[in-house]
Amino acid sequence: LAQRVCDRYVEHGIEILHFNDDLGDTHGPFVAPGLFKRLVVPRFKNLFNRYHSKGVKILLHADGAITPLLPDLIDCGIDALNPLDTTAGVSLEHVKENFGDRISLFGGVDENILFLGTPQQVAETVREDLNIAAPGGGYILGSGAANILKGVPIANFLAMIETGKKYGRYHS
Repeated sequence: LAQRVCDRYVEHGIEILHFNDDLGDTHGPFVAPGLFKRLVVPRFKNLFNRYHSKGVKILLHADGAITPLLPDLIDCGIDALNPLDTTAGVSLEHVKENFGDRISLFGGVDENILFLGTPQQVAETVREDLNIAAPGGGYILGSGAANILKGVPIANFLAMIETGKKYGRYHS
């Protein structure tokens, strides 16, 4: 059923398909990397290749400490990864350095800072994240929780947005 729905989106001109598949939690991947490679990778490759052949990009949403799975996910053909769950131990710096030339990175702003920090702390965190992930392009500013969760103070959300507008522009 999901594949038929995706096919219909593609028929109507969609350019990016967003797949949600949480693959871990704060302790690590749900499936051991070897088992993931054997059982999941072939299915993902088949699915993602189907849409790449039609010119469609793949955005994968996968929460948790999934760093051990990243080489296989990239091999499967993801074009972008969201949310870069820094509170689960995903290092924005490590992911940018090791994979940032092959995939776009989306997210990474520490959700604890968004919830509990001051607007100034949020702004500092956003600037640090931009300094790490934006050089060379391929970074989309966002929360490490994939979206802005209920309870984030509006002042902190606005600090993230305004800091992103001020410092997050790519220059030619």
